[in-house]
Amino acid sequence: KSFLAGAVGGVGMILAGHPFDLIKVRQQTMPVRAVATPGRGVVAGFRGFYRGVLPPLATSTPIVALSFWGYDVGLRIAEAFLPTPDRPFNHAIPGADLANVPRADQLSLAQIGMAGAFSALLPGLLLGPVERIKVIMQIQNPATSMSTLQTTRWLYRTGGLRSLFQGTFATVGRDLPGNAFYFLTYEILCRQWSARFNNGNTDEIHPGAIFLFGGLAGLTEGITTLPIDTLKSRLQGATSPHQYPRGMRDVLQELLAKEGPRALFRGFTPAMLWAFPANAATFLCMELTYRFLNR
Repeated sequence: KSFLAGAVGGVGMILAGHPFDLIKVRQQTMPVRAVATPGRGVVAGFRGFYRGVLPPLATSTPIVALSFWGYDVGLRIAEAFLPTPDRPFNHAIPGADLANVPRADQLSLAQIGMAGAFSALLPGLLLGPVERIKVIMQIQNPATSMSTLQTTRWLYRTGGLRSLFQGTFATVGRDLPGNAFYFLTYEILCRQWSARFNNGNTDEIHPGAIFLFGGLAGLTEGITTLPIDTLKSRLQGATSPHQYPRGMRDVLQELLAKEGPRALFRGFTPAMLWAFPANAATFLCMELTYRFLNR
């Protein structure tokens, strides 16, 4: 159920947030301000807003699904092994139940954070090449842009698998803390709302509240991960495999030397404009799918 619900949430995330993601990547990777009036600079008509959408749309379904499935697995592991006040050390608990997913509202916030970080491991490794292709497509000149398949072939031809996977570890490094804050924020908001309006029952939260809490969770994740996301975008936007031989370290040194620390937060506005609708749609689609499957 978590895999299917996450898949539906992934589709909602991409469709709701891709135009803002395109503008964010342009700002992060270009030395001058990239947001322009519609039809100029960043975009060329409605189709321009969805440039590079096919790679994330085709892959975000399984990747976001894996993230929510990984969160469920993380909840099981956290419940079994993470110390809590009533169980100071939980390692190797006799009869620890890893087969059933515990209720998130019955776990500590530390356990929620651990499960959130765990949810980023496998998806982050798979997302790296997808992000690489997407970034290259988003920063291309529309007049000479390549298709998804052409971009993939070009990256492989110029640098092999290493080029395709450039920035993958940066993607994981961004998503580990990001997902921890993501799920923590959503769970805290759900608990607070339920305690005040629903007698502590988190099963029947109003869809409007789900939409709001998902959006706020996305904003929290976006704010905490924007600097590393900027560095990741620069690294993955490099067209030469020799441009940043030491990876993120070289990207950071170049950015600070040429543009200063403020450049780490370039793309803040479109990033936040993306984060709210994309993640609001994710959680709303996910929760409604859960309810449909549990009928």
